[in-house]
Amino acid sequence: MKTICLVISLLVSGLAQAATWEKMFDCENGAAVVDVDKDERRNLQLVIRDQGILRYLYSVGAISLKYGDTETIISGWQGHGVFNPGDFRYFNAEPKTMWENRYAYVTREGEGVKVRFTQRSSYTVKPVGCEDCLSMACESSCSSVTTERETANWYFRSCR
Repeated sequence: MKTICLVISLLVSGLAQAATWEKMFDCENGAAVVDVDKDERRNLQLVIRDQGILRYLYSVGAISLKYGDTETIISGWQGHGVFNPGDFRYFNAEPKTMWENRYAYVTREGEGVKVRFTQRSSYTVKPVGCEDCLSMACESSCSSVTTERETANWYFRSCR
């Protein structure tokens, strides 16, 4: 109950505010835009608006779209603040919900920007004879393995 009251208090007091986005540059005449959060300049987003690119990324399962969506927003962060277009190098985007396993990596490459979409899967390796990795006999013998495969990528050639 105390946690709920604290969250409500933060929202009411204005301490938990929505991001205010500032355009850093656009790519290919508005096909995509890179924005920075004016209040926390390590937070970035790539907004893809080109309908052909959106259809492709949706068709290969890299993004989700609802009927009528005209853009998709990939948001993430980088280790240092972005104050002008030259400061942008990359950002990593993590899943929007804990049930998703899709990731995106947005990087500056020359005059362009590349976005890579990946999907992660994890599984547990159990030694022969170990059915329960939580048992005393097996817990130190089991290991978790995570693999990541690229599902799609797109290179925006001209970003200014």
